[in-house]
Amino acid sequence: MKFDKTAGFTYHSYLHSIRYSPHDIDKMQIAELLSYYKGHVNLFNEVIPLFFVIDYTRMRYLFFSESSKQVMGYDAMQLLQDGLGLTMDLMQKDYWKAYNTKVFPAIAQFLNKHPLHEHQNLNFSFNAHLKCANKKWINLLQNSRYITSQTTGLPLYCLGMVIDITSFKADKFMNYKVESINKQTGQIKPLDQKRFYVFDEDKLLTGKEKQVLNYIADGLSSKMIAGKLKISENTIDNHRQNMLNKTETNNVAQLVAFGIRNGII
Repeated sequence: MKFDKTAGFTYHSYLHSIRYSPHDIDKMQIAELLSYYKGHVNLFNEVIPLFFVIDYTRMRYLFFSESSKQVMGYDAMQLLQDGLGLTMDLMQKDYWKAYNTKVFPAIAQFLNKHPLHEHQNLNFSFNAHLKCANKKWINLLQNSRYITSQTTGLPLYCLGMVIDITSFKADKFMNYKVESINKQTGQIKPLDQKRFYVFDEDKLLTGKEKQVLNYIADGLSSKMIAGKLKISENTIDNHRQNMLNKTETNNVAQLVAFGIRNGII
C-alpha cells in the first residue's frame, strides 16, 4: 500500500492493508531503537515511561514494558495478548478518530516525502486521552520512531515510549510534532508541528475570528485590523494562527478560500 492522501488513507485502513505482508527487517534495527528509548529513562524524574514495540504486519505488540501496570493499570502480558485492539478501544473515541484520520496520515505523509535513510533519525510525538484499568482518564504523550518498508517508505514497526502528562496538559487539542535527532551529537531539530482540534465544537470560528477573517479578506494588515478592533497586533496574529489550525489550512489564501466556501466571507 502506497500513501495516497486522496484515497481515504487512515491508520485503520493501513493496518488491514499491510497485515501479513512479507517484509525483511534487520532485528538489530529494532534493538537499536529500543535501546535509544531505554537510555532516556533518567530524563524523566517525575514520570514513569512505558516502552513498546508494534509489528504492524501482524497487528500486534512485540514488547511492552512492565511499567504498563503503573502507567495504565494493565499487565504487560495482557496488552501483548489483546494487542492493538485493546489500546485502540481504550483511547477516547474523538482522540482515536483524530489519530486515525489525521495524525497517522500526517506521519505517513511525512515519511513518504523523506529519504529512507533519514527515517530512523525522525522522532514523532503526539498526545492522546486514554482510559486506564481503574476507569480514570489520563493524558498521554507518545514518542515514536519507525522502521519503514524499503518499497513503500511506510511503517512496518513502531518503537516508542509513552508517559503520563495528565498533570501537565489539560486542554483538548491533539498536538503532533516531528523532530530530527542527530545520532552522533544528540542534537534535536524541529521539522514539523501541527495542532488538531479533536472535538467538532472547538473547530467553530468565534465571532471575533470571523471579524478578523473578513478584514483579512479585505486586504488589511494585522496592524490595521488591530486598530479597528482596538486589540493588540499580537492578538490578531494569534487569531490568524488559531483559524489556520481550526480549518486545517496552510496559509492565508487557503484560509480565505475556506471562508468563502463556508459563507463566512
